[in-house]
Amino acid sequence: MRIVGFRLTTRWRFLQVTMSWSGAAMVEAHIYVINGTIAQWYFSKDNSRVKRAYAVL
Repeated sequence: MRIVGFRLTTRWRFLQVTMSWSGAAMVEAHIYVINGTIAQWYFSKDNSRVKRAYAVL
C-alpha cells in the first residue's frame, strides 16, 4: 500500500517525532527518579529511612 499525498506523510512524520520525543522524555525521567533514590540511599546515615521525595506513584 502506498501513502498518497503530502499531508498524510507529514502527519505520520509528526506522529513519529512526537512518539520518539515522548519516549525519550519518559526514559530520562525514569533515570532521574532512580538516580535520586540511589543518591539518597548512598548518602543517608546507616539507620535512617530513605524519603520518597523524587518518586511519584
